[in-house]
Amino acid sequence: MEENQAEINFFQAHSLFINEIRSVFHTICLRQFGENWQQNYSATFRNEGSRETWNGKIRDVKQPQYLIECSNLAMFSDHYQKKKFFRNQFGRISSRVSTYFKDIAEARNMVAHHANYDSDIADRAYLHMITISNTLGNENLVNNLRDLRNGPNIVEKLNAKSKSRDKSKSNNNDERLYTNTEIQIKISEKAQALSEDELNKLCDRDYSKAIFNNTNPIFVKVPQNASKEERQSAIKDHKNKNRWTVKYEFNKNNYSYFITTQWYPRNDVYVKNWLQRTST
Repeated sequence: MEENQAEINFFQAHSLFINEIRSVFHTICLRQFGENWQQNYSATFRNEGSRETWNGKIRDVKQPQYLIECSNLAMFSDHYQKKKFFRNQFGRISSRVSTYFKDIAEARNMVAHHANYDSDIADRAYLHMITISNTLGNENLVNNLRDLRNGPNIVEKLNAKSKSRDKSKSNNNDERLYTNTEIQIKISEKAQALSEDELNKLCDRDYSKAIFNNTNPIFVKVPQNASKEERQSAIKDHKNKNRWTVKYEFNKNNYSYFITTQWYPRNDVYVKNWLQRTST
């Protein structure tokens, strides 16, 4: 593989990886620390400069989950590697995760700063990204990382494959784990057993994005005694399009909950992971 193509492939691999990892760690932190998780996260940074940069970007109205990078993940992972919540997530590799993120950050900086491309540094980072992704059970990401590591023109192949899949997905659901109807039924059934606090989180757009990679809040809620007009208004978005449904409505603590109808193949693995977690 030519050096330039190797750099392009690594940049693509890192982008795929960090986007997924941000979602994973955002979810971990929300569950462990609550809505102000970013304070616990930045408290693990080893120098004041890193904390000031982080806080400055948040003040500039940047959402903190998008500030998660391998360099600060290394510090966070080192700080919490012996904690139960961290070991539950990463198991036998929990003590090595911080080193993995440090090595991945080194390779990313090598490419981002146009330094001489070192295939050994890149290959070590590829192996770490694959190991972490495999531990998290993200088979699609593992396969994409392996393709990018091995294929000279895999970026074009992946893009072509994605376009082809998008073109046919409206008529072909063979690759999907669930149909949209199955997702709506399964999540609505599981959600009825959740606490009010957890249900409120699933009515939040950012939390729904982190948990399900869905751009809509998973649920909207209205008082049980809401009028017909209020119920109809609740299931429409800002463009007056129906994005939620009353079909699988359930009631809890004097509120009615309606689930979103907007589900796509990209959501399936997140749905699967959430259903497995809520079953334990």
